[in-house]
Amino acid sequence: MASTRFIGWRPKHKTFRLTVASAQQVKSIRLPLDLRPILIILAVVSIFDVKDFAQHWIRLEHVNQADVEAVLLPLETEDLQWVQPPFGENWFLPFAPAHGMKIADQWRPWWLGDRTFPPPYLTMMRNDEPLVPAERISFSGDLAVYRSTASPRYASLNAEPGDSPCTATGEGGDISITCDTDIAGQLVVLEYYLTGWNATVNGVDVPVGPWDNWLSIGIPAGVSKIDLRYRPWDVWAGVLCSIAGLCWAAWWLTGRPIRRNSSLSSLYDDAKNRFRPEIDR
Repeated sequence: MASTRFIGWRPKHKTFRLTVASAQQVKSIRLPLDLRPILIILAVVSIFDVKDFAQHWIRLEHVNQADVEAVLLPLETEDLQWVQPPFGENWFLPFAPAHGMKIADQWRPWWLGDRTFPPPYLTMMRNDEPLVPAERISFSGDLAVYRSTASPRYASLNAEPGDSPCTATGEGGDISITCDTDIAGQLVVLEYYLTGWNATVNGVDVPVGPWDNWLSIGIPAGVSKIDLRYRPWDVWAGVLCSIAGLCWAAWWLTGRPIRRNSSLSSLYDDAKNRFRPEIDR
């Protein structure tokens, strides 16, 4: 009965066998060649090749504080607004959250599917002009800041462009908005409509609906205080899974019996018996 043995995860012999077959005879020659030094050389060469390739677009550069302030300070707003620094200049992005900025559109390795990017209230461009209607409000050297005249603000009534009777503050998933309107309407907030958003108007729970891709909450006339909280269910599921994992790890480290007499050879034999089965034909 013939049998076939699977290739194991660890070679049994550090040699190669060269077999030459003909109609009359079969000859085998064993070549005493260890493959590990060759693999090490190939790994080192591959690492340096990747390093040389990545240096064309990934590198460390020293950033002056003056350069950071020249870009970020003109884009600061009194409340929450989406802003657009010069596209493609990603070196300032780590400093933007410290200034409380919400970046509208920058290069990223992922995409938003069919969702559109939020329209920026302020756009900074270098030797260029925006494609949407906007007015230039400041410039310095080759940098100019434009304010949109055709897009709604971060929080607006019925998504109307121009000045808004609403101001917003907040951070992360906690947003507070104050509106002073003459008529009732729909408050449109330029945050993506996703499950997990909850809202209160003057302390009363209200439903959150979609307005295109954005959040929409009905508000009455007069002064209203709106609180938005983003609490998706998967966050709590992740917290519970983390707690369960920590409990399991604590049990495994303290309560599970540990085999003190196991050796590397026994572990190897066990793995070999599992991953190198024989198939009888």
